[in-house]
Amino acid sequence: MDKLYSVNDICDLFRVKDKRTARKIMRDMEHMESPLLVTERAVKSYVERKTLPPESETRRILKRKGA
Repeated sequence: MDKLYSVNDICDLFRVKDKRTARKIMRDMEHMESPLLVTERAVKSYVERKTLPPESETRRILKRKGA
């Protein structure tokens, strides 16, 4: 079973002070309500979805598509 993260855990993990922001982030993932919890797998998936390649790589890809 995956580890479960609470609102306080997400505040620490994503370095946000406002619990409302943490709740918003959590509800953008697969989550459970009452209490609001997310799995480690959901957090990893969220981070992968939100992570962008380096700007130099993005420029290279866009240049190649324009050629």
